[in-house]
Parts: sequence; structure tokens; C-alpha cells
Amino acid sequence: MRCRSCRSCSRRTARRLWSWIPKTGQEALESLLGKAYFGLMCARWAALFFWEDRQELLADAKSAIWQELSGHNAPPPPKSRRQVSEELQPFRWALYVFGRPVNRGDLNDGKDG
Repeated sequence: MRCRSCRSCSRRTARRLWSWIPKTGQEALESLLGKAYFGLMCARWAALFFWEDRQELLADAKSAIWQELSGHNAPPPPKSRRQVSEELQPFRWALYVFGRPVNRGDLNDGKDG
């Protein structure tokens, strides 16, 4: 025979079991149960978030796998040191021109003139 209000039975049973635990054990369990409850709330929230966005997440995962397998996002072939040096030459000059006064402290330092 089932009782009509299982919720009230489970509450009474939980209270009775809780009363059998010594006070020091209850204090330790309250802390652990609070942390466990918070973890369950976070897990539930994360599950709901992923469930609501499941179609978009699956579509993104499929496209990422497809692009990886088809090679669309493959990096360019490696370049020699000379080619890389030639490409970075303008940046070297900019660093030299603008970085040198900063390193020497030749900038205006907030003074006029």
C-alpha cells in the first residue's frame, strides 16, 4: 500500500534520521550537504543551459569536425627564417624608431618644451 503523500513521509523519515545523528555530526553534515546542494544546483543549471542550446552546440561541433577533417583551417606551410625576417622588417623599424626614445627616456616626461 502506497501512502498518498510520499513527500510528507520522506520529510518525517528525514527528520527522524537527522535526530539520531549527534550534534557534532549534524554540524559537519550541514556543511557538506550545503556544498553538495550548491554543486547540484550548478550542475542542474549547466544541464539546462546545454539542453536549451543543444541544436546550436551540435551544429557548431559538426561544422568544426567537418572543417578539421576537410582541411579548411589548415595552417599555411612553414616559411624559412629569411622569409619571416623579410615580413617582419617594417615592424622592426617601427619598434626601433618608436621604442628607442622610450628606452632612453627621451620622451617629453610630461614637461612642455
